[in-house]
Amino acid sequence: MATLAMILLVTSGCNASDCAGSPQDGAVRVSQQAAQRLQARIDQVNSSSRPDFTLEATDEEVTSYLAVYLQQSPLTDAQVRFVGGKVQVFATVAQLLNLSVASVWSAQVDAGQVRIKLESATVSCIPVPPQLLESVSATLNQMIVESQVNVQVKDIRIDLGKITVTASKTK
Repeated sequence: MATLAMILLVTSGCNASDCAGSPQDGAVRVSQQAAQRLQARIDQVNSSSRPDFTLEATDEEVTSYLAVYLQQSPLTDAQVRFVGGKVQVFATVAQLLNLSVASVWSAQVDAGQVRIKLESATVSCIPVPPQLLESVSATLNQMIVESQVNVQVKDIRIDLGKITVTASKTK
């Protein structure tokens, strides 16, 4: 079920700077326990023989998962918020420069496949042009299609503070 983790993480995304924005309710708490709770639910889905499943994750669990399990990622200080049917992601991209990123994502299901859209983003206070938003969305959607093997997603629901993915394992 690496696919589910990827879906949650991709539909989750990046941290904050003053002008790029930050979570309105303050920082999302990061804890080893929250990351382990999410990993345990992913492992349970993977090991279950039942084809249908629902996987829920909270802001804290996804943010913690990014912090704990993706330590080799160029993203640092990632904060993920599920708000108003959207995923807000704030992070610092620590490559050659430390760039603050703020982004808003949406997700839907189309014929059993997850389709994400990067609706808006700023990088160190500079808005990302619409053409680049579309290009990033297209690239990530192709990656999702290629990795979403043996899973048919039925629904993705983004509520305040949590995301819920309902899907079936296929053979």
